[in-house]
Amino acid sequence: MSQNYVILTMDQDWCHTSVLEETINIFESLKLPATVFVTDFTQKWSSTENLEWGVHPNFAPDSTQGLSVEAIILKADSSVENCTSWRSHSLFTSTKILDEVSRLTDWKIENNFYSPKATKINYDIFPGTSITRIPLHWEDDLELRGKVTAVDYLRSTYPESNSVVVFNFHPIHLILNSESMQTYNSLKVKQQLNRPINFYQDYRNSNSMGIKNQLLDLVDFLQNDGKLQIITLKDLLAYL
Repeated sequence: MSQNYVILTMDQDWCHTSVLEETINIFESLKLPATVFVTDFTQKWSSTENLEWGVHPNFAPDSTQGLSVEAIILKADSSVENCTSWRSHSLFTSTKILDEVSRLTDWKIENNFYSPKATKINYDIFPGTSITRIPLHWEDDLELRGKVTAVDYLRSTYPESNSVVVFNFHPIHLILNSESMQTYNSLKVKQQLNRPINFYQDYRNSNSMGIKNQLLDLVDFLQNDGKLQIITLKDLLAYL
């Protein structure tokens, strides 16, 4: 690789379609490439020039997506046309899951382990498969615990040559402009995380730096920097 790359991703996490659409509009209005991992496998998702759809399967025992690893994988694969990338809910993974993904699909990229210091090109091919494992470096809900903004993280780990940084956002945190996990956790207890977008009007943070502010600051930094190219996870395959 002769260039340094940044990848912007989102996990749908069962949010309402109107919430997902509003956050997709942010990326599309700024003409930003992005990889979006979907949890709604009842729809058909087809990637566009700047938008890669990936899958976000929940392999936990209480999953509502299927009764077995195989059933969940097949349902996810039928939802996203020519799926390349996946990230499991709660970053849940195992040897069995990787082997089943390899047996049942043509998915090529697993973005499923959190390693914020591994920004140097750092990937593995899982033995016996053609699955490339790429680290995740920054995630909004995790960093709300440590108060490290997205742009501050990028500045502190400003990529050397041959590096890639993967950011992950959640539509609900962008809509709420979360400045902490407090509002999110309260809505979760009340089972109100899948409501239409207008429901959240009174819950939005407008008084302090929140996740939407962080995304916009990060994008502004990237667009003014000129040395970091924004690509999708699928695009990354061409440079490995």
